Amino acid sequence: MEATVYQVKPGYTIHLPCQRVLGGGDLLENPSPGLVRDNAWKLTLVSPVVTPSPTPLPVPQKPEGVSIVIPAWKAADFLQECLDSLVAQSHFAGGAKYEILLGIDACKSSRRRALKILRDYENLRVFWFDQNYGPYLVKNSLAAKAKHDLILFFDADDTAEPGMVTALLELNQGRFDVAVYMMGEDSKGNVKQACGVFLIGRKKFLAVGGFMPWRCAADTEFLKRLPAAEIGHRCGQEILMRRRVHDNQLTVKADTGFGSELRACYMKQIRQIVRLGIANIGLVTAKCEEMN
Repeated sequence: MEATVYQVKPGYTIHLPCQRVLGGGDLLENPSPGLVRDNAWKLTLVSPVVTPSPTPLPVPQKPEGVSIVIPAWKAADFLQECLDSLVAQSHFAGGAKYEILLGIDACKSSRRRALKILRDYENLRVFWFDQNYGPYLVKNSLAAKAKHDLILFFDADDTAEPGMVTALLELNQGRFDVAVYMMGEDSKGNVKQACGVFLIGRKKFLAVGGFMPWRCAADTEFLKRLPAAEIGHRCGQEILMRRRVHDNQLTVKADTGFGSELRACYMKQIRQIVRLGIANIGLVTAKCEEMN
């Protein structure tokens, strides 16, 4: 809004129609043209003053769609059950936008299976990695190719309860800077936090460098790095997924399991990263080819 302001000259008075009297030095904002004409010798034009309009409150940005990222190595026997549980999510039944990005980590049997069922899933995108990079480098690479605002990391050997995505979105509360994860139950009946399966804003994940390109334990490192990266995290208490226990699991295999030397080495590096307060590690991705 533009306002014209006059000041009454020293030694003069102006009688306003409302019986108010202005003296020397008083300001008069937006007077009528007639008042200015009749008292022109008593007034000094200060200046047209631009009064800024009130700044509107920011409108919270609503996440637009979910990209589900899944790395797959020796997962041919599990893929279809995993994908069926994801496309059956109640959140997607109403037409909510989503896509599934499946990364085949140099496993030919998983590739054959994925190509066989590719046409059965409308929103499935399959990518081929010609080297076995490990799940975290695959996740980084697929996250960089995702289309939607939110990313949900999932595993090819697990299955989701029908309300998993809905529950995670409610826990997330429309935030891009919060990682939310859940409880999972494995095939032996053990219930624990599923820290490797979480929902987060895509741009925020990429901006802090994503996962370390490690063979194991990179999800633990990412969650430990969240405070330094100013990313919150929440864990729901509802069991929303089922984990399959098998010999090729990272936590079970001799070279990457909980008792392995490699994991112990990574845990030592994690403690150092936390101690130094490192937030951004720089995103590392690998070359892959989308299969049609």
